[in-house]
Amino acid sequence: MSVEKHRYYLCTRGVLKETGKSITLINVYSPQKLVDKRLLWTELERIIVQDLEYWIVGGDFNCVRDRMERRKSNFIALVTNEFNDFIDKVEVRNYGAKPFRFYNSWLLRSDLEGLVDRTVKDFSGCGPPDIVLMNEFKLLRQEIVKWRKTKGTEEAEEEVNLNKELIELDAMVEDRDLTEAEEWVFVEAKKRLKELEEFKAKDTRQKARGIVGNGRKVKFWIDPWITSEPLKDIYPDLFRLEENKWCYVDEIIGSQHHGRGITWKWKKQPASGSEVDTLINCHRMVADVIIDEKDDRWFWNHGPNVEFSVRDVRKWLKGADVLDDDSRFTWCKWIPNKCNIFM
Repeated sequence: MSVEKHRYYLCTRGVLKETGKSITLINVYSPQKLVDKRLLWTELERIIVQDLEYWIVGGDFNCVRDRMERRKSNFIALVTNEFNDFIDKVEVRNYGAKPFRFYNSWLLRSDLEGLVDRTVKDFSGCGPPDIVLMNEFKLLRQEIVKWRKTKGTEEAEEEVNLNKELIELDAMVEDRDLTEAEEWVFVEAKKRLKELEEFKAKDTRQKARGIVGNGRKVKFWIDPWITSEPLKDIYPDLFRLEENKWCYVDEIIGSQHHGRGITWKWKKQPASGSEVDTLINCHRMVADVIIDEKDDRWFWNHGPNVEFSVRDVRKWLKGADVLDDDSRFTWCKWIPNKCNIFM
């Protein structure tokens, strides 16, 4: 066994007793400065690439791979990008796949489940179990990304065609009554367009999240703040029992100055086993939230800026991340500020 000491890591090399294969264990404590991090990533890459056997890296990397992992501290996109680049370079050594954003609205599409089932069933791999599993996840990710792009194009075309049908039917009504079949088409087209709009609205809401300070502007159940989903969607049984569904965070969670604690206000106390279990899980989720005197803030989960901005929303709406056909969105500069536009 050999040991290599470094200021920011401890590298131990040895042999697995049962198989006789060499293995390298690296315990990391990453520095705070970006310059020092770069040197560390380069050094770790050197160790990993030259090692033809097994290796395991763990410890405190002092950075995150995605904005959603950062809590109660500033997110620096450059640090995350370079950390992910380092991981990509050594991915062939089973260091893990780069994460990608999954939108909850995708689960509402009926064909996604079938895609996942087919991909998993058709996959075949050989080698160490961990390598096989990683390759299976990698293939699944690739298939989902391809499905998302195709689905975006199909739904964009479908929306255009449905709107055309509605315009034609509206024109017919001026001359005559619609037949039963035409009325059915009209109702179904309206229903489908509403569904497509709800998909887009869910995606938009998932892109923004509140950062709680004093808890006076972020709604406890309605707004996404502790996760990318509102608590009303995570715990619908509790939301149904809530007396004030539009309450703010500070109405539920007390501040340090006014005695920390959680105060629930139910129309009816949770009584069933599932309701009590759900309440325990919700309580655990919010128990560590600290209320202070800072104002609540909103940040946009897409792009380098921490603070929410209309500019980032506009970029996302016109970008390929939401649809392949960005001609559907034209940003209108002459609309007055007093107008509210809902999508």
